[in-house]
Amino acid sequence: MILLGNSYMELDLYRRAFDLYQNAKKFFLLKDRPADLWHGLGLCYFYMKKIDDSKEYFNGFIERFPDDPRIPDIYYKLGQIQYDNKEYEKAIYTFEIALKGSTKEVKLHILMMMGRSLRISKRYNRAVKVLQQRVELFDEELKVSKEDVYHTYYELGESYFKLGDKKNAAFAFEKALNVAEKGQEFIKSEYKLAEQEFIRTEYRLAECYHHLQVVDKAKKVLKSIIEKDDPFWSKVAKSKMEEIEMNQTLAKFDRKS
Repeated sequence: MILLGNSYMELDLYRRAFDLYQNAKKFFLLKDRPADLWHGLGLCYFYMKKIDDSKEYFNGFIERFPDDPRIPDIYYKLGQIQYDNKEYEKAIYTFEIALKGSTKEVKLHILMMMGRSLRISKRYNRAVKVLQQRVELFDEELKVSKEDVYHTYYELGESYFKLGDKKNAAFAFEKALNVAEKGQEFIKSEYKLAEQEFIRTEYRLAECYHHLQVVDKAKKVLKSIIEKDDPFWSKVAKSKMEEIEMNQTLAKFDRKS
Protein backbone atom coordinates (compact mmCIF):
# COMPACT_ATOMS: atom_id res chain seq x y z
CA MET A 1 0.00 0.00 0.00
CA ILE A 2 2.80 2.41 0.91
CA LEU A 3 4.74 1.55 -2.27
CA LEU A 4 1.65 2.21 -4.38
CA GLY A 5 1.17 5.49 -2.52
CA ASN A 6 4.77 6.42 -3.37
CA SER A 7 4.05 5.69 -7.03
CA TYR A 8 1.02 7.98 -6.97
CA MET A 9 3.17 10.70 -5.37
CA GLU A 10 5.61 10.49 -8.28
CA LEU A 11 2.65 11.15 -10.59
CA ASP A 12 1.50 14.12 -8.44
CA LEU A 13 -1.72 12.25 -7.57
CA TYR A 14 -1.65 13.41 -3.97
CA ARG A 15 -5.22 12.59 -2.95
CA ARG A 16 -4.97 9.03 -4.21
CA ALA A 17 -1.64 8.65 -2.44
CA PHE A 18 -3.13 10.16 0.71
CA ASP A 19 -5.95 7.59 0.82
CA LEU A 20 -3.45 4.75 0.54
CA TYR A 21 -1.16 6.18 3.22
CA GLN A 22 -4.11 6.67 5.54
CA ASN A 23 -5.17 3.05 5.09
CA ALA A 24 -1.61 1.84 5.61
CA LYS A 25 -1.34 3.87 8.83
CA LYS A 26 -3.93 1.59 10.47
CA PHE A 27 -1.52 -1.33 10.36
CA PHE A 28 1.24 0.37 12.40
CA LEU A 29 1.62 1.57 15.96
CA LEU A 30 2.85 5.16 16.13
CA LYS A 31 6.38 4.08 17.10
CA ASP A 32 6.54 1.56 14.24
CA ARG A 33 5.46 3.76 11.34
CA PRO A 34 8.08 3.62 8.55
CA ALA A 35 9.86 6.65 7.09
CA ASP A 36 7.93 6.52 3.80
CA LEU A 37 4.64 6.83 5.69
CA TRP A 38 5.74 9.91 7.66
CA HIS A 39 7.29 11.44 4.57
CA GLY A 40 4.39 10.60 2.25
CA LEU A 41 1.67 11.91 4.54
CA GLY A 42 3.66 15.08 5.22
CA LEU A 43 3.96 15.76 1.50
CA CYS A 44 0.30 14.97 0.84
CA TYR A 45 -0.84 17.40 3.52
CA PHE A 46 1.65 20.00 2.21
CA TYR A 47 0.36 19.83 -1.37
CA MET A 48 -3.25 19.66 -0.18
CA LYS A 49 -2.61 22.92 1.75
CA LYS A 50 -3.30 21.35 5.15
CA ILE A 51 -0.32 23.10 6.62
CA ASP A 52 -0.65 22.25 10.33
CA ASP A 53 -0.95 18.56 9.52
CA SER A 54 2.01 18.71 7.14
CA LYS A 55 4.16 20.36 9.82
CA GLU A 56 3.22 17.62 12.29
CA TYR A 57 4.35 14.88 9.90
CA PHE A 58 7.44 16.75 8.68
CA ASN A 59 8.62 17.35 12.25
CA GLY A 60 7.85 13.74 13.15
CA PHE A 61 9.89 12.58 10.15
CA ILE A 62 12.86 14.80 11.11
CA GLU A 63 12.75 13.61 14.73
CA ARG A 64 12.58 9.89 13.87
CA PHE A 65 14.76 9.72 10.75
CA PRO A 66 17.42 12.46 11.08
CA ASP A 67 19.81 10.74 8.67
CA ASP A 68 17.32 10.19 5.87
CA PRO A 69 18.57 11.79 2.60
CA ARG A 70 15.17 13.47 2.14
CA ILE A 71 15.68 15.66 5.23
CA PRO A 72 17.00 18.74 3.30
CA ASP A 73 13.89 18.76 1.11
CA ILE A 74 11.66 18.60 4.20
CA TYR A 75 13.48 21.58 5.73
CA TYR A 76 13.03 23.41 2.41
CA LYS A 77 9.28 22.84 2.55
CA LEU A 78 9.11 23.90 6.21
CA GLY A 79 10.97 27.06 5.17
CA GLN A 80 8.39 27.66 2.44
CA ILE A 81 5.62 27.40 5.03
CA GLN A 82 7.37 29.93 7.27
CA TYR A 83 7.99 32.23 4.29
CA ASP A 84 4.32 32.10 3.28
CA ASN A 85 3.41 32.94 6.89
CA LYS A 86 5.77 35.96 6.70
CA GLU A 87 7.98 34.40 9.41
CA TYR A 88 11.06 35.48 7.53
CA GLU A 89 13.66 35.10 10.28
CA LYS A 90 12.50 31.55 10.98
CA ALA A 91 12.46 30.83 7.25
CA ILE A 92 16.06 32.06 6.85
CA TYR A 93 17.22 29.72 9.63
CA THR A 94 15.30 26.78 8.14
CA PHE A 95 16.60 27.46 4.62
CA GLU A 96 20.17 27.48 5.98
CA ILE A 97 19.64 23.95 7.30
CA ALA A 98 18.00 22.89 4.03
CA LEU A 99 21.04 24.00 2.01
CA LYS A 100 23.17 21.32 3.66
CA GLY A 101 22.95 18.22 1.52
CA SER A 102 20.58 19.66 -1.10
CA THR A 103 21.13 19.06 -4.80
CA LYS A 104 22.17 22.04 -6.95
CA GLU A 105 18.67 22.19 -8.46
CA VAL A 106 17.05 22.45 -5.02
CA LYS A 107 19.72 24.92 -3.85
CA LEU A 108 18.62 27.25 -6.67
CA HIS A 109 15.11 27.41 -5.19
CA ILE A 110 16.31 27.69 -1.60
CA LEU A 111 18.75 30.52 -2.35
CA MET A 112 16.03 32.53 -4.10
CA MET A 113 13.59 32.31 -1.21
CA MET A 114 16.36 32.85 1.32
CA GLY A 115 17.67 35.92 -0.52
CA ARG A 116 14.19 37.40 -0.72
CA SER A 117 13.59 36.68 2.98
CA LEU A 118 16.85 38.43 3.87
CA ARG A 119 15.96 41.47 1.73
CA ILE A 120 12.50 41.73 3.27
CA SER A 121 14.14 41.44 6.71
CA LYS A 122 16.43 44.35 5.70
CA ARG A 123 19.55 42.20 5.96
CA TYR A 124 20.79 43.54 2.66
CA ASN A 125 24.47 42.60 2.86
CA ARG A 126 23.62 38.97 3.52
CA ALA A 127 20.93 39.06 0.83
CA VAL A 128 23.54 40.16 -1.73
CA LYS A 129 25.86 37.28 -0.79
CA VAL A 130 23.09 34.69 -1.00
CA LEU A 131 21.77 35.98 -4.33
CA GLN A 132 25.30 36.10 -5.76
CA GLN A 133 25.63 32.42 -4.81
CA ARG A 134 22.51 31.79 -6.86
CA VAL A 135 23.92 33.69 -9.85
CA GLU A 136 27.04 31.51 -9.69
CA LEU A 137 24.85 28.42 -10.06
CA PHE A 138 23.50 29.81 -13.37
CA ASP A 139 26.86 28.94 -14.91
CA GLU A 140 26.59 25.25 -14.02
CA GLU A 141 24.28 24.30 -16.88
CA LEU A 142 21.25 23.95 -14.64
CA LYS A 143 17.81 24.49 -16.14
CA VAL A 144 16.82 28.01 -15.18
CA SER A 145 13.92 29.92 -16.76
CA LYS A 146 14.35 33.50 -17.97
CA GLU A 147 11.69 34.51 -15.46
CA ASP A 148 13.76 32.97 -12.68
CA VAL A 149 16.92 34.79 -13.79
CA TYR A 150 14.98 38.05 -14.05
CA HIS A 151 13.70 37.79 -10.47
CA THR A 152 17.15 36.93 -9.14
CA TYR A 153 18.72 40.05 -10.65
CA TYR A 154 15.77 42.16 -9.55
CA GLU A 155 16.19 41.00 -5.92
CA LEU A 156 19.93 41.60 -6.19
CA GLY A 157 19.34 45.08 -7.57
CA GLU A 158 16.89 45.93 -4.79
CA SER A 159 19.38 44.76 -2.14
CA TYR A 160 22.20 46.86 -3.62
CA PHE A 161 19.80 49.81 -3.98
CA LYS A 162 18.88 49.66 -0.28
CA LEU A 163 22.58 49.51 0.61
CA GLY A 164 23.09 52.73 -1.35
CA ASP A 165 25.28 50.98 -3.94
CA LYS A 166 23.54 52.45 -6.99
CA LYS A 167 26.29 51.36 -9.41
CA ASN A 168 25.90 47.65 -8.68
CA ALA A 169 22.14 48.10 -8.39
CA ALA A 170 22.06 49.58 -11.90
CA PHE A 171 24.12 46.68 -13.23
CA ALA A 172 21.71 44.14 -11.67
CA PHE A 173 18.60 45.95 -12.95
CA GLU A 174 20.15 46.14 -16.44
CA LYS A 175 20.74 42.39 -16.36
CA ALA A 176 17.15 41.77 -15.24
CA LEU A 177 15.69 43.92 -18.01
CA ASN A 178 18.00 42.41 -20.62
CA VAL A 179 16.79 38.92 -19.69
CA ALA A 180 13.17 40.08 -19.74
CA GLU A 181 13.51 41.63 -23.19
CA LYS A 182 14.91 38.34 -24.50
CA GLY A 183 12.04 36.41 -22.94
CA GLN A 184 8.95 38.47 -23.64
CA GLU A 185 6.77 35.35 -23.35
CA PHE A 186 6.94 35.46 -19.56
CA ILE A 187 6.22 39.18 -19.49
CA LYS A 188 3.07 38.74 -21.58
CA SER A 189 1.66 35.59 -20.00
CA GLU A 190 1.13 33.64 -16.80
CA TYR A 191 0.63 36.28 -14.12
CA LYS A 192 -1.00 39.70 -14.27
CA LEU A 193 1.73 41.61 -12.44
CA ALA A 194 4.45 40.70 -14.96
CA GLU A 195 4.26 43.95 -16.96
CA GLN A 196 4.01 45.99 -13.76
CA GLU A 197 7.13 44.29 -12.40
CA PHE A 198 9.00 45.03 -15.62
CA ILE A 199 8.09 48.73 -15.44
CA ARG A 200 8.96 48.87 -11.72
CA THR A 201 12.44 47.55 -12.57
CA GLU A 202 12.80 50.15 -15.34
CA TYR A 203 11.92 52.90 -12.88
CA ARG A 204 14.43 51.61 -10.34
CA LEU A 205 17.09 51.66 -13.07
CA ALA A 206 16.18 55.26 -13.95
CA GLU A 207 16.57 56.21 -10.27
CA CYS A 208 20.04 54.62 -10.25
CA TYR A 209 21.07 56.47 -13.41
CA HIS A 210 19.80 59.74 -11.95
CA HIS A 211 21.76 59.17 -8.74
CA LEU A 212 24.88 58.30 -10.75
CA GLN A 213 24.33 61.50 -12.81
CA VAL A 214 23.94 59.57 -16.05
CA VAL A 215 21.05 61.86 -16.89
CA ASP A 216 20.59 61.00 -20.57
CA LYS A 217 20.16 57.31 -19.73
CA ALA A 218 17.76 58.15 -16.91
CA LYS A 219 15.62 60.26 -19.23
CA LYS A 220 15.63 57.57 -21.93
CA VAL A 221 14.29 54.95 -19.49
CA LEU A 222 11.71 57.36 -18.06
CA LYS A 223 10.52 58.22 -21.58
CA SER A 224 10.05 54.50 -22.25
CA ILE A 225 7.89 54.18 -19.11
CA ILE A 226 5.82 57.27 -19.98
CA GLU A 227 5.11 55.89 -23.46
CA LYS A 228 3.71 52.67 -21.96
CA ASP A 229 0.79 54.76 -20.66
CA ASP A 230 0.56 52.80 -17.41
CA PRO A 231 -2.01 54.46 -15.08
CA PHE A 232 0.46 54.52 -12.16
CA TRP A 233 4.05 54.21 -13.36
CA SER A 234 3.73 56.56 -16.33
CA LYS A 235 2.57 59.35 -14.00
CA VAL A 236 5.44 58.62 -11.59
CA ALA A 237 7.94 58.61 -14.46
CA LYS A 238 6.56 61.88 -15.84
CA SER A 239 6.96 63.50 -12.43
CA LYS A 240 10.54 62.24 -12.18
CA MET A 241 11.30 63.49 -15.70
CA GLU A 242 9.99 66.96 -14.80
CA GLU A 243 12.17 66.95 -11.67
CA ILE A 244 15.28 66.06 -13.71
CA GLU A 245 14.54 68.68 -16.37
CA MET A 246 13.92 71.33 -13.71
CA ASN A 247 17.28 70.48 -12.09
CA GLN A 248 18.98 70.74 -15.49
CA THR A 249 17.41 74.15 -16.11
CA LEU A 250 18.49 75.39 -12.67
CA ALA A 251 22.02 74.06 -13.22
CA LYS A 252 22.28 76.00 -16.53
CA PHE A 253 21.00 79.12 -14.79
CA ASP A 254 23.58 78.76 -12.01
CA ARG A 255 26.40 78.39 -14.54
CA LYS A 256 25.34 81.58 -16.35
CA SER A 257 25.21 83.57 -13.14
